[in-house]
Amino acid sequence: MYLQFFRVFDWVHVLGLTMLGFIFASGTNINPFRFIIALLISALYLAHGYSLNECFDVIIKHKPNRRNLFSESLIPFRVTMISSYVVLFLNGGISFLFSKHIFVLVLMGAVFAWLYSVPPLRLKEKPFLGILCNSLGFSVLFLIGFSSVKTIDAQAILMTVFIFLLFLPIQLIHEINDLEDDKTEGIDTIAVKFGVRTTFYLITLFLIILIGYAYILYHLLNIMIYFLLITTFFSLALTLYLFRRFDRHSGKLNTQRLKINVRYLCIIYGMGILLSFKNR
Repeated sequence: MYLQFFRVFDWVHVLGLTMLGFIFASGTNINPFRFIIALLISALYLAHGYSLNECFDVIIKHKPNRRNLFSESLIPFRVTMISSYVVLFLNGGISFLFSKHIFVLVLMGAVFAWLYSVPPLRLKEKPFLGILCNSLGFSVLFLIGFSSVKTIDAQAILMTVFIFLLFLPIQLIHEINDLEDDKTEGIDTIAVKFGVRTTFYLITLFLIILIGYAYILYHLLNIMIYFLLITTFFSLALTLYLFRRFDRHSGKLNTQRLKINVRYLCIIYGMGILLSFKNR
């Protein structure tokens, strides 16, 4: 019940971002205690962000029936809001004791979650601002992993920008996947406002930018060329996968198992990046 409310199975794979930050900072010299705490903080970070979004999604969708919002899951609405903020406060306490820098990152993530989900701003309903805010929120996870080992430096910032760029096309794919639901609920995403065709071209553009930035990182940082090659392969594979599902006549994209298949591809890609970091 609570696993569903906190949407654990929607974000557990995203903890890989924390692992990437941790390995990028430590290489093969891994401190198990710091690694576990970093994952715990990241899990609580994601649980708060996803549950807060869930609460306000349901509020806005079912305004007349606020008292019975979560009757299907047998969790009263007041309990859901309290639960979400208990997770945030618990995470704040753990992160404060562990690292003041990570505490600040947790607070930043809470601000991003608020801006993304909560009216009147609710950036998830605003084209471009929504994916920018969401990508920033996910990027913080890389910094949490990195800060668990050493102080944030220029290399960490450069890699965080890479994570940010990576999540822009991924978020657009999610928007295409949720297009019909977003239309029904009046959520004005890029896919809703500009259509699948334009969104598909924008995804391709972001992936080209990602490859170009990976090339820059290859020259600026001490990263194997394998990092650049696997990023290029991932971008081409993802573009080809979407292209094969895209109907140029109708301008529609086949979304059957789209999100889960893209998730698997991202996990494989993340494992490849992890290997390139371990050999820095």
